[in-house]
Amino acid sequence: MHTLEILSFMLREQRASELAHAALQRSETEKVRDEAELLAIRHRETNQRQQKVKMYTGARHSRFGGTYVLKSLKSISDNELIYRKPLNKLEALNFDGDKKKPKTSKNRMPVQSSTFERRSAFSIRLFLKEFCVEFLNGAYNTLMYHVKDNLVRARAQAHDESYYLWALRFFMEFNRCYKFEVKLVR
Repeated sequence: MHTLEILSFMLREQRASELAHAALQRSETEKVRDEAELLAIRHRETNQRQQKVKMYTGARHSRFGGTYVLKSLKSISDNELIYRKPLNKLEALNFDGDKKKPKTSKNRMPVQSSTFERRSAFSIRLFLKEFCVEFLNGAYNTLMYHVKDNLVRARAQAHDESYYLWALRFFMEFNRCYKFEVKLVR
């Protein structure tokens, strides 16, 4: 189960069809598309930086609101209480504002099915393609058999079936786009 989880984290933002079609040489269209995407990202980042600079110049506000002395309340030292936030009503006085809330333990959440896909660097795509081919040839059928057995016998943790279904979809699509061999995904 852990192996399947690691595989899903490794490959979840990749498109199986793109990995399957990754060749040793990049085509001209791929190079042009990559350069255009890079220029668009650079342009967007410079625009965001310029917007930030425009927003903060001249409009910056100090968060210091002053110091207030409450004459009706005594502090620990029998002097007037000093409070550092503006108060409209005495009932709004809160000494718990700076306390940290205790962390609650979170249960294991299911994998978020995201449509976010990343185009990795060319060398990484080649490596992942070779990894997927070797995984299909050597371990896919055995691993999926054992994972399904664990799921059926209820030995798995919560939401582990989502990793199983993701791997099934990803490697079926990869096999179909690479060199469709039924014996590798039975």
